[in-house]
Amino acid sequence: MSKEVLDEEEEYPASVVPLESNPEIFTEFAHKLGLSPLLSFYDIYSLTDQDLLQILPQPIYSIILLFPISSKYEEEKLVQDKELSAPLYEKDAKNDCYWFEQKTKNACGFFALLHVLINLPSSLINLNSLIDLFKKNLIQDFKQRDNLVKNLIFNSNQCIYQDYSNKGQTITPDANDDVNLHFICFMKNYNNGNLYELDGRRRNFLKLGKSINETGTQEDKNIINEKLIVDKILHYMDIADDEDKYKFSMIGLGPTFD
Repeated sequence: MSKEVLDEEEEYPASVVPLESNPEIFTEFAHKLGLSPLLSFYDIYSLTDQDLLQILPQPIYSIILLFPISSKYEEEKLVQDKELSAPLYEKDAKNDCYWFEQKTKNACGFFALLHVLINLPSSLINLNSLIDLFKKNLIQDFKQRDNLVKNLIFNSNQCIYQDYSNKGQTITPDANDDVNLHFICFMKNYNNGNLYELDGRRRNFLKLGKSINETGTQEDKNIINEKLIVDKILHYMDIADDEDKYKFSMIGLGPTFD
């Protein structure tokens, strides 16, 4: 990606067709953007059943959660967001993580994926790929972050997002549909050991606390058993409306099967 960006006056698209929570789609999309082919996404069927956890290729570097938005969730979000500091993008990226505000309706799947890719160690991203160049341009000028995001994914000359939003096994909703399902992701900073919840609908990222896995081995890359993350996801399941209790899905990023 060159350093050219869209005109400042050009807005984000108002809405897009949402992505399907499908590990194959997210894997293809991530590889297109520059994720190493050594990593892929997989369905996570449980966070507590050890037999189901053991079938996952590990370490799991990140978890993308799709969950139903409930009134209880919105009430909690409102209170928590008031306590979050305003984003200081360059400082936050150096000390904690990269975070982006979602400005397009139904684009939460892309922003969850973006949060995963840009916060992974550089060794897991292909050199000179779209996401690698995006990050390099961002570091040069954080004020251009919105234009860089638009250039990366919503530029009509590339149509990358549309290529993947039109894929899937379910009926594709309209871009203007009100969808009460939302994607977020959970990550770990391997430099400071902090765990994060990244959600473009919030005021900023949520710092959950320190990792329990700081062993200096492969285990310290694995977030699948991180209690702070597991408890947060289980909490979201608990506060969902009764009719939406089964509308959750999770995909995890781990080593590609040979």
